[in-house]
Amino acid sequence: MKYNNFKELEKAYTKPFSEGNYEECLDMLEKGVAELRTEDYKDNEFVILLDKAVIQLKAGYADKCMDTASHAIDLGYLFPLHFRSLEPIRGTERYQELKKRNDVLLEKAQKEAEMQYQVVLPEGYSEAEKYPLMLILHGDGGDGNIRDMSANWKPDVFSKKNYIVVYIQSSQVLCHNGYGWLPNPETARTDIKNCFKAVKAKYSVNESNVYISGFSGGAIASIDIALSNAIPVKGFISLCPSMIPDAYTPENIKAAVQRGVKGFMMEGEEAKEDIQIEEEILKGFNAEGLQCEFVINKNVGHWYPSDLDEKLVMALEYVSQ
Repeated sequence: MKYNNFKELEKAYTKPFSEGNYEECLDMLEKGVAELRTEDYKDNEFVILLDKAVIQLKAGYADKCMDTASHAIDLGYLFPLHFRSLEPIRGTERYQELKKRNDVLLEKAQKEAEMQYQVVLPEGYSEAEKYPLMLILHGDGGDGNIRDMSANWKPDVFSKKNYIVVYIQSSQVLCHNGYGWLPNPETARTDIKNCFKAVKAKYSVNESNVYISGFSGGAIASIDIALSNAIPVKGFISLCPSMIPDAYTPENIKAAVQRGVKGFMMEGEEAKEDIQIEEEILKGFNAEGLQCEFVINKNVGHWYPSDLDEKLVMALEYVSQ
């Protein structure tokens, strides 16, 4: 099958990957990449190499995985050797050589990194009005940045309902053009607090009507922000929050209930291990009385569902009631 662009290809091979069919996934990736336009390949080269390395390792090709990582580093791409998905290659002599070369790139990138944000204002925005605010957090990984997040999670659902929409990019470097919230939750909270402070100073924000949302690492961070009360949010919308956040304690959940915080979580039906973790999160919420919906998205794994906009409409209606 021929794909129009890399995003279509990426969505396609996510399915066999989630099902554990790694040989099929690798074959789909390699054949699909060979047919991509040169410009499309170059724009997505790092993500392609990262995904290829992870899939090769899952398929049992550790040496090929390290070949791919080495090639990426040679090209100047900071590679996420610390990712859990690459853990099986650690401890080898070759891994140490890769890490040494990669650390040089990491040190340079982290020195230059800082929190960034991008604002989307509703049509007809006026300083004379106060607007609800929706913060959106990217995931942790090769697509952990504002560009990819805003392409996959469009602002329209919120901006059409008169929300100021803000995409935030973490200051914590994970890899080439990839940032994350999970390495240091306190740094993540500081980044988000600083962004919130800057946005409300520049724009007309209704501070009693603030929400936070995100995908994967950003989904976990959105729950952490809501429970830690780092900024005053009324609710969170979390797509694929596959890890229990640091702020998840009975005391914090009780305090969030008292503040009227509500949540909405989603996960793909094919990400079965993640669903087990999220059901544990939901169990703790239920025990303390925090209202939270949990929706399983059909025909997808740990990824954005095809009907994301419709689900976000549902989620926003629930958390803002």
